Amino acid sequence: MKIRQIPTEYYQQFDADYSLKCPGEGYGGWQKQLLPINLEKTAIVLMHAWDPGNIKYYPGSYRAVEYLKRAQEIINNQLPKLLNSCRNNKIKIYHIADELHIPITKLPSPNKDNTYKELTSFKQNNIFPGNHNIEDISKKGRTPLLINDFEPVVYNGEQLHTLCLQDNINHLVYVGFAINWCLQFSPGNMNEMATRGFICSTIKECVTAVENKQSCKMQNHKEYGLWLTSLKNGFVYSLDDWIDMLEKEL
Repeated sequence: MKIRQIPTEYYQQFDADYSLKCPGEGYGGWQKQLLPINLEKTAIVLMHAWDPGNIKYYPGSYRAVEYLKRAQEIINNQLPKLLNSCRNNKIKIYHIADELHIPITKLPSPNKDNTYKELTSFKQNNIFPGNHNIEDISKKGRTPLLINDFEPVVYNGEQLHTLCLQDNINHLVYVGFAINWCLQFSPGNMNEMATRGFICSTIKECVTAVENKQSCKMQNHKEYGLWLTSLKNGFVYSLDDWIDMLEKEL
């Protein structure tokens, strides 16, 4: 069995100290410890790694989604290191694409009265993405990247679950975009798969997050996404530790 030890980050969410003004400041916080990982039962899940396009040609996309430049850096520099190392060591790699690429059966939509239409139109123009950005977002499309011909592509949790059972996988390590959005909410996300009984972890250098005006400078929402991953779904690894672990002798 390919059981190895890897430095593993986790968040210690206890004990609250009620002698403090903010009892939560008594929590242990981020910790790191050598823990086992069974590589025969672990798969990398690359979720929604789209081609972000060039800001020169798709400025509307970049105006609405400020993390695209960070995503481009991860696609160019971090993910190739991870995927090459995993492929060289025969680690399973699964890709999750958008269900927009396949026909799916949906329940009937709710009745869209005039108030409904006014509110949804307001959201689109005033919250996200802004009417003036829609054309760029629509024409850019969502072309998946970094897929090897021999690696499976799935579109939802049911397909991913079936694939994991087929390959005898129980630990999914999610990478891609974004740790606090698609990886948490889109079909096949880590919350869904954790509910199905899988450990769902991440590699922190291989994800970014949707940030807002208040959070973007320090990438606070990425920090939140990593904390949530540790608390609810699994563990957090560093890319260097992951690659070092794979390069060690069995």
